[in-house]
Amino acid sequence: MDKKVFSGRYEIKRELGKGGMGIIYEAVQLSLNRHVAIKSLHAQLSADTSFVARFQREARAMARLDHDNIIRIHDVVQEGDANYIVMEFFDATDLKQRLKNQGRFSPNEALAVIG
Repeated sequence: MDKKVFSGRYEIKRELGKGGMGIIYEAVQLSLNRHVAIKSLHAQLSADTSFVARFQREARAMARLDHDNIIRIHDVVQEGDANYIVMEFFDATDLKQRLKNQGRFSPNEALAVIG
């Protein structure tokens, strides 16, 4: 299988999930050998300039946030018809899956999550 590389900088390792807006991948930033996550906008949405503007606003808003419990944005790329956000990779179960597996949090567990 040929390696898929975005912008000559990000080598895709695997798909993490799909959603209404796009696909999330685990990748490696080749220049820094750093694991990242890439949120790629679906091609059909990339044709809609208002949707692309919304996607870019989301990335800029996320990039302004700085908290230990919030994923950091490394890059925002618009290359031809491709639009994607490169962000910190965090290998863990998401909140939805954790709630499904364990049920409700105790008050102390909930405080630890939002802390």
